[in-house]
Amino acid sequence: MINVAIKYHMKRFITQLIGLTCYLSLPFNAFAQIDTSNIFLESDSPFATYDDVNKEAKAWGICSSVYLIGSEILTSTQPATAKQYKQLSNGAKLAIVMTHVQDGLTEDIEPDRFNSLWTYSQSLMDSIPETALTMIMAEGERTPANKKSEFMDKIANTMAVCQNNLNLQQAYIDMWRELAKSGLLKLSESK
Repeated sequence: MINVAIKYHMKRFITQLIGLTCYLSLPFNAFAQIDTSNIFLESDSPFATYDDVNKEAKAWGICSSVYLIGSEILTSTQPATAKQYKQLSNGAKLAIVMTHVQDGLTEDIEPDRFNSLWTYSQSLMDSIPETALTMIMAEGERTPANKKSEFMDKIANTMAVCQNNLNLQQAYIDMWRELAKSGLLKLSESK
């Protein structure tokens, strides 16, 4: 009897994963109509409107995590899309760094101060997404089998909000490139 129940729940979970795969394989603009009231983020507001650098960095960490989850789910069935999500995850991690760097930059920043800011900001690149991923996965583990589809929807909805912020993510990547070209950054130290 237990084996039948386990097989049932595994089949149901796999079916839900396939449903999420369908969500994740849609083009980015197809997410525009998804309900954003069920998300891992504090709000569906554009990240550029956040008035707290730590809240914005946390949002980027959540984005990095949902992109990573999407990448893992699609690895075997859609490897190119999985790679794209992995790249988006990496871009969101860089956005964490640049969120803090741009907040701390001033016209007259001293090199020592900049180096401290850069080192601190880089330390957040891995810790914030790791914390977010743990939070999301723990929620998934606690979610009853009959509510897994709502959990999957929450991942997809969060990804939609993240994708609505891709222009800002790209702006942060471009800012990083400009800093790297300026010689302020030592590329061997960047992650």
